[in-house]
Amino acid sequence: MRPEQISLLLAIILSGLNILNITLILKEKANAPSKEQDRRIALVEDDVRELKRKQDTSYADIDNLKSANKILMKSMSALLSHGIEGNNVSEMKLAREELNEYVFNR
Repeated sequence: MRPEQISLLLAIILSGLNILNITLILKEKANAPSKEQDRRIALVEDDVRELKRKQDTSYADIDNLKSANKILMKSMSALLSHGIEGNNVSEMKLAREELNEYVFNR
Protein backbone atom coordinates (compact mmCIF):
# COMPACT_ATOMS: atom_id res chain seq x y z
CA MET A 1 0.00 0.00 0.00
CA ARG A 2 1.18 3.40 -0.85
CA PRO A 3 1.36 6.17 1.75
CA GLU A 4 -1.45 8.09 0.03
CA GLN A 5 -3.74 5.10 0.29
CA ILE A 6 -2.87 4.58 3.94
CA SER A 7 -3.56 8.24 4.63
CA LEU A 8 -6.88 8.02 2.81
CA LEU A 9 -7.87 4.84 4.66
CA LEU A 10 -6.89 6.40 7.97
CA ALA A 11 -8.90 9.53 7.16
CA ILE A 12 -11.95 7.42 6.28
CA ILE A 13 -11.69 5.43 9.53
CA LEU A 14 -11.29 8.59 11.62
CA SER A 15 -14.22 10.21 9.84
CA GLY A 16 -16.35 7.15 10.59
CA LEU A 17 -15.35 7.25 14.26
CA ASN A 18 -16.13 10.98 14.35
CA ILE A 19 -19.59 10.36 12.85
CA LEU A 20 -20.20 7.59 15.40
CA ASN A 21 -19.13 9.90 18.24
CA ILE A 22 -21.42 12.69 17.00
CA THR A 23 -24.31 10.21 16.72
CA LEU A 24 -23.81 9.05 20.31
CA ILE A 25 -23.64 12.64 21.58
CA LEU A 26 -26.85 13.57 19.74
CA LYS A 27 -28.63 10.49 21.07
CA GLU A 28 -27.60 11.34 24.63
CA LYS A 29 -28.78 14.94 24.21
CA ALA A 30 -32.06 13.72 22.74
CA ASN A 31 -32.65 11.51 25.79
CA ALA A 32 -31.77 14.21 28.32
CA PRO A 33 -35.21 15.91 28.21
CA SER A 34 -36.81 12.49 28.54
CA LYS A 35 -34.87 11.79 31.74
CA GLU A 36 -35.78 15.20 33.17
CA GLN A 37 -39.38 14.70 32.16
CA ASP A 38 -39.46 11.25 33.81
CA ARG A 39 -38.05 12.75 37.01
CA ARG A 40 -40.66 15.52 37.01
CA ILE A 41 -43.49 13.07 36.29
CA ALA A 42 -42.36 10.89 39.20
CA LEU A 43 -42.46 13.94 41.50
CA VAL A 44 -45.96 14.85 40.33
CA GLU A 45 -47.15 11.27 40.82
CA ASP A 46 -45.77 11.29 44.36
CA ASP A 47 -47.58 14.56 45.05
CA VAL A 48 -50.84 13.15 43.67
CA ARG A 49 -50.53 10.04 45.88
CA GLU A 50 -49.93 12.21 48.94
CA LEU A 51 -52.90 14.45 48.11
CA LYS A 52 -55.12 11.39 47.61
CA ARG A 53 -54.08 10.04 51.01
CA LYS A 54 -54.81 13.39 52.64
CA GLN A 55 -58.16 13.60 50.84
CA ASP A 56 -59.18 10.16 52.12
CA THR A 57 -58.18 11.17 55.64
CA SER A 58 -60.15 14.40 55.33
CA TYR A 59 -63.27 12.56 54.17
CA ALA A 60 -63.03 10.22 57.16
CA ASP A 61 -62.62 13.19 59.49
CA ILE A 62 -65.63 14.93 57.93
CA ASP A 63 -67.75 11.79 58.41
CA ASN A 64 -66.70 11.65 62.08
CA LEU A 65 -67.60 15.32 62.53
CA LYS A 66 -71.00 14.73 60.92
CA SER A 67 -71.70 11.88 63.35
CA ALA A 68 -70.63 13.96 66.33
CA ASN A 69 -72.69 16.93 65.17
CA LYS A 70 -75.79 14.75 64.74
CA ILE A 71 -75.48 13.33 68.26
CA LEU A 72 -74.91 16.78 69.75
CA MET A 73 -77.95 18.18 67.93
CA LYS A 74 -80.13 15.30 69.17
CA SER A 75 -78.89 15.89 72.73
CA MET A 76 -79.54 19.62 72.46
CA SER A 77 -83.03 18.96 71.13
CA ALA A 78 -83.75 16.64 74.06
CA LEU A 79 -82.51 19.28 76.52
CA LEU A 80 -84.65 21.97 74.91
CA SER A 81 -87.72 19.74 74.92
CA HIS A 82 -87.16 18.90 78.58
CA GLY A 83 -86.62 22.54 79.48
CA ILE A 84 -89.72 23.68 77.64
CA GLU A 85 -92.12 20.86 78.49
CA GLY A 86 -90.60 19.50 81.69
CA ASN A 87 -90.86 15.90 80.57
CA ASN A 88 -89.23 13.76 77.85
CA VAL A 89 -87.07 12.01 80.44
CA SER A 90 -86.82 8.89 78.27
CA GLU A 91 -85.67 11.00 75.30
CA MET A 92 -83.04 12.63 77.51
CA LYS A 93 -81.82 9.23 78.74
CA LEU A 94 -81.54 8.00 75.16
CA ALA A 95 -79.65 11.14 74.12
CA ARG A 96 -77.30 10.73 77.10
CA GLU A 97 -76.64 7.10 76.18
CA GLU A 98 -75.89 8.02 72.55
CA LEU A 99 -73.62 10.86 73.61
CA ASN A 100 -71.77 8.69 76.14
CA GLU A 101 -71.43 5.92 73.58
CA TYR A 102 -69.97 8.33 71.04
CA VAL A 103 -67.62 10.12 73.42
CA PHE A 104 -66.39 7.27 75.60
CA ASN A 105 -66.67 4.10 73.49
CA ARG A 106 -65.17 5.25 70.19
